[in-house]
Amino acid sequence: LISHKFNIQLGILQAAESRLNSSLFDIRRQVQADVLRSELDAAKELLEHTFLRGAGALAGVVLQKHLVLVAESHDVDLGNCQRSVSDVADALKQDGILDLSSWRELQRLVTVISLCEECNEEVLRHEDIEKLIFGVEKLADSLS
Repeated sequence: LISHKFNIQLGILQAAESRLNSSLFDIRRQVQADVLRSELDAAKELLEHTFLRGAGALAGVVLQKHLVLVAESHDVDLGNCQRSVSDVADALKQDGILDLSSWRELQRLVTVISLCEECNEEVLRHEDIEKLIFGVEKLADSLS
């Protein structure tokens, strides 16, 4: 009888722990989504004030952080990769999280991110940075 009651209490505690972990995960995810939106809003503000390189670089950082979080939430093994956008995108594609069209879109965004990191402002175009920011938003909404 004592063993049975103990098992019931143990089951209750295990269920409570599972529920707590699930709730904490949901809270963490919501906070991360809010931070992502805030950072993308900052990138849009930079773009509006013609700081193209800064806007693009910030959007690239947001994309990289989001992809790593997606990989972690899906238990994708990132191995020893440097966790660049391309590396993480390849791992997500390999594990079936990203389809081919999303992966190709990511590669286009990576090209613009690289320009922001390597080039001076004269090479960058407002339209490209705008597409980058909205592409990051679109991918963030479709990937969770």
